[in-house]
Amino acid sequence: MWRITLFLLPVVVAFSDGAVPFEEPRGPLTLRQAIGAALANNPHLVPFTYDVRIGDARIVQARLRPNPELSLEIENIQLGDGAKRESVTRSLGVRPSFSLDELGQAIDAGEPPLSAFSGEGLFAEIERETQSGAGPLGNIEMTLTLSHVIELGGKRAARIATSERERAVMEWDFEVARFDVVGQVVTRFAQTLAAQERLREEQALVELAEKLSETVGRMVDAGNVSPLEARRAGAEAEHARIALRERERELEQARLRLAIAWGSTQPVFTEAVGDFAHISPLPTLDQILARREQHPMLKRWAAELARRGAVLSLERAKRVPDLTLGLGYRATAIDEGDARSRSLGTEGFTSTRTTSGGDEWEHSFVLEASLPLPLFDRNQGAILEAELNEEKHGAERRAWDAALVAELTELYAEAQASAERTESLASRVLPELETTYALTQEGYQRGKFDFLAVLDAQRAVVGARLEILDARIVYQLAIANMERLVGAGIVPNSDSQGKESTHE
Repeated sequence: MWRITLFLLPVVVAFSDGAVPFEEPRGPLTLRQAIGAALANNPHLVPFTYDVRIGDARIVQARLRPNPELSLEIENIQLGDGAKRESVTRSLGVRPSFSLDELGQAIDAGEPPLSAFSGEGLFAEIERETQSGAGPLGNIEMTLTLSHVIELGGKRAARIATSERERAVMEWDFEVARFDVVGQVVTRFAQTLAAQERLREEQALVELAEKLSETVGRMVDAGNVSPLEARRAGAEAEHARIALRERERELEQARLRLAIAWGSTQPVFTEAVGDFAHISPLPTLDQILARREQHPMLKRWAAELARRGAVLSLERAKRVPDLTLGLGYRATAIDEGDARSRSLGTEGFTSTRTTSGGDEWEHSFVLEASLPLPLFDRNQGAILEAELNEEKHGAERRAWDAALVAELTELYAEAQASAERTESLASRVLPELETTYALTQEGYQRGKFDFLAVLDAQRAVVGARLEILDARIVYQLAIANMERLVGAGIVPNSDSQGKESTHE
């Protein structure tokens, strides 16, 4: 049976990683071979392999700590040669010609104090003093600082956890994509089998029409019927051959769609192998719905919930500000000034120059620490967004499950109706129509019926066969779509199926 492999779909999806070199299927094609070829070479799966590697790269980045920062700060760079200060002092007076001791002795002796002064003590003096600052580098200050951010609040651990959860989601995205490819192959394989069945049925109808045309031709040759009936029978046979060519094109298109699943545009397999006519009793709808738990999308939802929880933890950790520590070296240039003074007085002209000297640089260490104050921005908006996304997950999960249940229910009703219709047509309608057609054809050869009666009986048989075929196709495609959704077989195995499945 072509559906045997569907019971092993979870195993196929889990362990077919494309490591085996791809070889396009040739000869008769089973469903297992089609699934293996699609998983090994489907072009839509290639981008997902990059997503997983991207997730690994994000984990590597999340583990890295912040880089230290080296900064150089230069201050007090003067423009020009520095400021100049100039002062002028004018002096006029009498300079005593004795010391304080001599003045004290004169007072003790009773001498008048003014007698201690002489005219030689008179003086007049003008003094001009000019002081210039240092050059452009005179007061410069340079600070070289090495600072590093210390992450607080567990940000690094939360960041790593978030990246790991994102990678897990990517892995399950890959599994879901492979699961979808398997389901796509199952559906296209069933469509190919249906196209083959339609072609076989059309071939049988062509043979039936040609036999009727030959029978009418012999009767025309014997002079029993009009040549017009032979022309009518020939037209019916040609119409059947036209329908056969259409079925051949449909089969080629179905084969091409199936081959595209493994990246081929020229299918080389001969035929799809499977019993498409078998109608098995369906299990209950509740049993089918219970099997949807095998869908990898459920594991993907669980991984997505863990990812959103990790994002929420990361956003909460960002409320805690980071501490920045810095250690630096500071060099300050000593101001080297130049002072000049000139004086002109009764004692003559005097010029003096003074230059400050000493060590050119003053050295010191700098210790810095900074911590932002979370007064306004405490990451409130991002935390609220993460909380809402976590709550949204449940609604999304329930919506997906509701859509899956609705689709399974619709397909189940479609399969059940098609099975009942197939049973009724095949057991009660078609046998009666075939018997009627045989008796009508026999009576026509004996001259009891006209050609139109035979033609109507033939069309009734053809129509019933096509109805049965369409009902079987609808049933098999509905079963295939249900198996695609739940990832496991729906109908029970027969003894032969169980043996073949065990062998596989």
